[in-house]
Amino acid sequence: MSHSMNSKRAAQSAMASVVVLVLLGGNAAFASSSQTLQFQSAGGPAPLPPVGVADSGDQKYNVHGTGLAYAQVGTLAFGPGTKFEYTLTAEVKELAAKGSASFTIQGTTSDNKKVTVKGEVDIGSGPTLPGTLPGMVPEGIPVGCSGSACTSAIPVFFVGALTLTTTIADSKPVKTTGTMFLESPYFNPWGGLISLAATDGSVVIATTYDKGTIEWTGTSVNGAIGGLLGASTLVYGTFSLLSHESENLVAGTASDDGTMTFSNMSPISLNVAGKYSGTSLIPKAGSPECALETSAFPGNPCTVDCVAMFAAFFLPALPGTCLSTGFQSSGHFSLKSGNDQQAGGNDQGDNNGHVTVDGKYSTTWAQPALGFVSSGSATVSTK
Repeated sequence: MSHSMNSKRAAQSAMASVVVLVLLGGNAAFASSSQTLQFQSAGGPAPLPPVGVADSGDQKYNVHGTGLAYAQVGTLAFGPGTKFEYTLTAEVKELAAKGSASFTIQGTTSDNKKVTVKGEVDIGSGPTLPGTLPGMVPEGIPVGCSGSACTSAIPVFFVGALTLTTTIADSKPVKTTGTMFLESPYFNPWGGLISLAATDGSVVIATTYDKGTIEWTGTSVNGAIGGLLGASTLVYGTFSLLSHESENLVAGTASDDGTMTFSNMSPISLNVAGKYSGTSLIPKAGSPECALETSAFPGNPCTVDCVAMFAAFFLPALPGTCLSTGFQSSGHFSLKSGNDQQAGGNDQGDNNGHVTVDGKYSTTWAQPALGFVSSGSATVSTK
């Protein structure tokens, strides 16, 4: 997810207008001991309420691949039958990435001599290139931010110092150095092609991956919430998540858990917080989940080839190496007010006593996955 990239494709949501309408309600409190809450929440780029992803949190990446599509190293060229292996391990904290990557190519030259190419990349070392952050070409968060307004970032490409060793037949190994771009698999899911390229063009590699995982910790999502409590009480306020997610980019799935909070609520009885858990998947074109996304965000397809976006920002733009996608999530939550909150916080309930809100949610993220609309239903009880 560079925001100048994504701002060009900001989601337009009919559902956002529904959320705005329900935000006009009053401040009535509920009287019965159990009522049904139906709600919608939304956040992201305009016209959605702000802000969607507020902080991308800490991220740990593990990538492995052996499916070489093609490679060029200096004057040497290698095709799909070439033995190849690639690994990457990296961590992103706030506005910097650190880690390491390596690749090995074992093939033959045009005159049938054995050749071995080994690359070692120290992610986060070497010069910080213009328009980048330490160790990465970033997608700044929150969406549309620049400079000090960016609290965190998601790497589009990792960047590091390259040490390359090339050995042909029994010749003495030749070592060269440079700077390397390493594409994050986040930008081409389901094990698709990702690119590895030296900034001077001396090395260009396209490979699939058989492992691509991200552990997200401390991701923050904010938006507006509005709905109906019981038969007639309008509800509005602020919705937020603080999440942990384990994402498998080969399968296109994730497991989610964390804390959910309703704050600044009317009625104030619904200032609640607690835990949630669920699952997510990346919708494929033509799937039911893709249909949900295009219904929620008219005119915004759920998958878009984004190689041209790479080219526009002078990044490696190999065919088939970039696909912008959305996200579909669902799960359950259990929230409480005041001293009963599982997520902590001050007692903000009213005189009706402690409140519990137990229910389920369904969330649709537009591509790129920075803006969301969510619907949910819950049973609200007092004690």
